Parts: sequence; C-alpha cells; structure tokens
Amino acid sequence: MRNEAIALRFKDRAVFYGTDSREITDTKQYLFAEPVVLEDRRGDLEDAIEEQREKELWSDASLHWILEKETLTGQEWRASEWPICIDVVESGPVRASVIFSGTVKDSPFEQIFSIYEGITRVDLRTVVKWQGSLNTLLTLPMAFSIGDDPEITYESPFASVRLGKDEFENSYRVIGGRLVQKWVDVGSKNFGVTIATASGSHFLRSATITPILLKSTYSTGDAFHLMLNKGTWAFRHRIVPHEGGWRESKSYRHGWEHWTSMLDAHFHPPLCTIPNSKQLPDVALLFEVMAENVVITTVKQSDWFDNRFIIRLYDAEGVPNPKVQIKFAIPPRSVRKVNLLEEPLDEVKLLNDMVCFPMRKWEIATLAVEF
Repeated sequence: MRNEAIALRFKDRAVFYGTDSREITDTKQYLFAEPVVLEDRRGDLEDAIEEQREKELWSDASLHWILEKETLTGQEWRASEWPICIDVVESGPVRASVIFSGTVKDSPFEQIFSIYEGITRVDLRTVVKWQGSLNTLLTLPMAFSIGDDPEITYESPFASVRLGKDEFENSYRVIGGRLVQKWVDVGSKNFGVTIATASGSHFLRSATITPILLKSTYSTGDAFHLMLNKGTWAFRHRIVPHEGGWRESKSYRHGWEHWTSMLDAHFHPPLCTIPNSKQLPDVALLFEVMAENVVITTVKQSDWFDNRFIIRLYDAEGVPNPKVQIKFAIPPRSVRKVNLLEEPLDEVKLLNDMVCFPMRKWEIATLAVEF
C-alpha cells in the first residue's frame, strides 16, 4: 500500500496499525466484528421427557418443539475480555492485511482484515478452533454508524426483504434469527454498508448485523443427540460501504461475487484460437447480459437435449425491464423461454448473436438455448 500503516475506520474512530506486532490488553476500543459467545436456554430435556410421558401421545415432533423454545439468557463471553495480539501480515502495493489473534470462551481464533488499493471494501476471514459448549452461540456482531432510522434489507431466494416490512407476521419465533442468502445491507437513502456473507442465520437489529457462526443444537433425527460442532471452522465476510441505497450500490452483485469467487483453470489440450486470429483475446464471454438489474443464477446443460443449454436469470431489484438483451459469443440457432421443467413457453426474438425480451418485476426467467 502507499502508507506503511493500515487505517481501519469503524464507527466514529480510526485505528492505525504500523508494521510492529503488539499485544493489546485494553481491548475495549477494538470491538468491530469481535467474536462473541451468547448463552441460550432451551426447554430442559429431562423435564420435556417427563412432560411427554404424562401425555397419551408422544412424538419426537412435540419434544423438539419444547427443546426449540430457546431464548437468550443475557450471558455472553466477548473476545475483548482476553488479550488480543495484532500483527501486520501483508503490506504490498495492492493489498494489506492485519491479523487479530485471541481467545473467546476457551476457543482460539484468528481474524484477518484485508484492504485493497483503489477498492472500497474490507475482506474479513475468521478462523475459530471451536471447543463447543452446551447451549451457546458463536456470533460476530458488526455495528455501524448509519444515522437515524436505518433500514435493513437482506436477500431471500430470488428477492430482497426489508426487515419488519416485507416479512410475514409471526414468522420468526424464539431468538428471532433471519436466514440471509448472500448479502445484507443496512443504510439510509444516502449511505449504507453491504455485508456479503455465507453464514446463513443472522441477528438483524437497528444498525447491527450479527452473523451466527456456530451453535450447539439437537439433531432433528434424534432429539437425544446433542451436537456441539467442535473443530476448526473458517468464515468469510466482505464489508462494502457505499453511497445511496442497496439498489444504487448493486449490493446483490457483491453477494454473488463473494459466493462465486474467480477460479483458474488449465485446459488439456489448450484452447483453440478464434478463426483468423493467432492468439486468444484478453477477455472472452460465453454470453453477456446487458441489464444491470438482472442476475444470472444458473448455466447448465439441458436434462433432455445434448445441444441445449439452460440459462436462468432474475430481476434482483424489483424493477421491470422492458428490454433485457443477451449477447452470445456464438450465434445460437434458437432461444426460447421455458419453465422449470424445461417445457416450452414463449419464443424469444433472436437477431444474429443477440436476443431481446422483457422481464417483469422480480421475474425468474429460464431460457433454453440451442447451438
């Protein structure tokens, strides 16, 4: 990076780390995304069994219902209660990284924060050697200073949901976690922060996003089998501040990029060059979608025809688009809309190597392409 020190600004203060490693004993100011273990309380197993014995009908389902009536007790163990060691592990022209090492409730952890030259984002990798304990949750609270009345929006399958506004009433019982697909955004009209995540369950409250990393649980197949999930676990998150709302910042693209990272490939035999060219181009696409609000979710070979490929895409912003264009590297013979069973629906206008068709608000479209 340009500077020898790394600057991380969270909430209302900036913290600067030089090239020296040091142990932090007063860790109250280092609270962003620190691992926190929470204690929950389920219905007592022995009491649940005795209650069921007094009834004529006994079922695993009813026993699970009692065990799942969990609430948070208020007891917590924070990483900042123990010394934390900070070390600069990388400081190059493109990327710089610092590592936080510590312990949370007898479980060692490491967190690597990485920042990039010319890219407004922070990548966070958390590795925990989880010792496991009864009735606990390992969380990673991320608190942001957004302003008054922040709004939280998170991704659900093929849509986005505003917390407390687009949800069904009484959908979230007990401790109230939400299942987040790939991204969650907290912000106002002028500013916000997107967290790309693969953690699944999250606590979403005010301007704090809290991924639930691990928890002890009972098996759904055997109510008497307790799983503490001991072992070494790794979690990745990406923090992206932005101007405007989640639509303007394309939060959904940050989520998809975080989930589907770039891979390298080696071809044997090597790829052939394009006709009348001695070398491969710098960039080559099988096809390109020219609509910013449309996201491709699936590209696969047809289940029924060898020469047919299936492309599934959807509107990620809830905005109708009368003219979605797709440009192919090789002109297809035919393109048409199909349903999820690949049964034909409508023909799509094809002009040489490009197709054009309208998409409704939140529409999921499936195309069958034959070459």
